[in-house]
Amino acid sequence: MEFQIGDKFFAIARKKPTVDVVPPEVWLQHEPFAEHFYPTVNNSHVNDARRELDKAFGYKSDKENFYRLCFVFNALTENILTSPYDFLTFKFYGIDMFENKEERCNFVESVLTPDVEQFRKINEELKDLQEKKKKFDNYKRRLEKETDGFNELLVELVNMCIDAQLLKENVKGSSDEDQIVALKRILEENMIPKEKMDECDKEFKSLQEKHSQISLQLANISRARNEQKEYIKSLGLVEDSLKPVEVLYEKINDQGANMWTSHVVSSLKSSLAKISSNKHQAEVLPIVSEQTIQSLTAQLKFIEDKMEMITKQKGSLYQQVNNLRLIGFLESKVEELTQLWQNKKEKESKKIEIFVEEDAQRISVLEKAKDEIEQKQLNIKSELNECIQHIFDGFQHMEHYEHCYTKYEIEQERLMLNNGKSIFNYDTIGSQSNYMFLHLCFFLGIHRYFFENLNVRHIGQFLFIDQPSIPYYAGSENVKTTDKEKLLDAFAGINRFMKYVIEEKKNNFKLFL
Repeated sequence: MEFQIGDKFFAIARKKPTVDVVPPEVWLQHEPFAEHFYPTVNNSHVNDARRELDKAFGYKSDKENFYRLCFVFNALTENILTSPYDFLTFKFYGIDMFENKEERCNFVESVLTPDVEQFRKINEELKDLQEKKKKFDNYKRRLEKETDGFNELLVELVNMCIDAQLLKENVKGSSDEDQIVALKRILEENMIPKEKMDECDKEFKSLQEKHSQISLQLANISRARNEQKEYIKSLGLVEDSLKPVEVLYEKINDQGANMWTSHVVSSLKSSLAKISSNKHQAEVLPIVSEQTIQSLTAQLKFIEDKMEMITKQKGSLYQQVNNLRLIGFLESKVEELTQLWQNKKEKESKKIEIFVEEDAQRISVLEKAKDEIEQKQLNIKSELNECIQHIFDGFQHMEHYEHCYTKYEIEQERLMLNNGKSIFNYDTIGSQSNYMFLHLCFFLGIHRYFFENLNVRHIGQFLFIDQPSIPYYAGSENVKTTDKEKLLDAFAGINRFMKYVIEEKKNNFKLFL
């Protein structure tokens, strides 16, 4: 196969396929083959040849459109030649992206796009500049955040120390680094020794334990004494209720009481004596002596005084640093301040591309150029339809549809006909012959479009047409007179296209029938 891409000539021969596999061996040269030449050895692998063709067509490794994908515009195969619905042989190539209709439509639009290489370069440069701007904006935001946090904390700590008369007012005029050094010096000079704090905490904890024990003892004594008072009070009530027994006992003989009455009165008098004795003992002998209670109370007071003194001592130590603030706050914040200072210096020293005014102006220029190309893209369909219509108008045997208008619907992936009077297109157009003509119009028209828009020329300048006579001769010996005329009309249309390429466009094109 021989063909030309731009100014570069290609002659390619591939080893004859076997029954099971298509060999990868290829012979590739950049001049026509000699007459009756057929290479017996290979000088390239099919993958290397593909890469060279990609390069010739201007395809990059980061693009989706490679030359093999674009073969759908170079092959009018038997399976779609008379199909009402299939105009591009996507199924033949079995490429994953062709399985999705939306991706197929986007692919066709991208191939038809004018200034595709310029559009790609604009998009790449615009993407790089926008990414550069995004990174720089993010860097500025992070730096501002780090700087704001650092400045706010530094001002807060310096003002706190100035209020506590630990720093002089003129320290604000020093550099950030000098102010951090001054804050750290305050910590070194005034921080409470850890050993002393541990000793105070240990003693305070011991006093707390003793205080709890004595408080518990005094509470138990108080509860017991209250219970004893209630006991004595109940004995007194019982004693008072039995007092009449003494009088009754003295006069019982005079009353002539029997033996049982005398026994009861004697028992009651005995119980009264016991109750009176128990009450007297309880009143005379307390549970705990007053001396013991006073001793425990004195110990408790001593412990409380000692704990108060330790608390005041710790408070006075903190007071040395700041009359109102704790040394722990300053200590923790100075460490945080140091970390913020280091982060700020790291951010400032980080190497990053500066987004300057010239970059912003360049983005504006690129966006304008992109808009202009996208505006051109809006005219793709009308320009393509004009080219297809030019081919269509040359045919004489489109039965019943000679004066229609062609309209390629990218979303429906079909070339449609319209009579110019209705908003609806013809869904069917009759015979296989008509569909064969419609496919010829589409393929010859799309290549005419490529010639009219040379900046879109990234499709090979060749076309395979597989058995265009199928609508007339397939499986039948009874050939109508008009069938021959229609086939000749189809070939005449192909000849007119080739004449247009060679004489009008001063270019070349390969047709394989």
